[in-house]
Amino acid sequence: DESYIKEENVIDYNKVFDTITKEEIEAFIGKKSNSYYLDKWVNLKLSNKYVSWNWWAFFLSSYWLLYRKMYLWGFITIVINFVSSGGVVIGETIIPPLVLSIIMGLFGNSIYYNHAKEKIYKVKKKNLPKETELKTIKKRGGINLALALIMFILTLLLFYASIVL
Repeated sequence: DESYIKEENVIDYNKVFDTITKEEIEAFIGKKSNSYYLDKWVNLKLSNKYVSWNWWAFFLSSYWLLYRKMYLWGFITIVINFVSSGGVVIGETIIPPLVLSIIMGLFGNSIYYNHAKEKIYKVKKKNLPKETELKTIKKRGGINLALALIMFILTLLLFYASIVL
């Protein structure tokens, strides 16, 4: 849709993301990954699709979700992997975790976009002063490296325990 393009192929992010500004999205994502996710999300919105590839989501599914503060999705995928492997963290069957990884690789960017939108809208509903609003959005977004690492280590320990015991 040409209405999203301002001039010289410069994207009008405010039109692409409806009532969410580029500044709010950048505050939510964090500085390191701004350009990656902005590009992915603009392409998803402009193409009206839900599929785009995310290697981090593919390789680190549950841990990527936790890292990006999508806690419910992260813990659901951990449970799915655990149950599908018969209680062994890395079980005899690779198929369920592989299918989950492929799904996350394909839909991870959409899942993260919808998560960001939801969190940003919740903050905006509070009608806070702009500076406070951006700080709150930044807190709601960003990353949680500690939780992702802790869960990864716990997974390794469970795997080790399932082999030894």
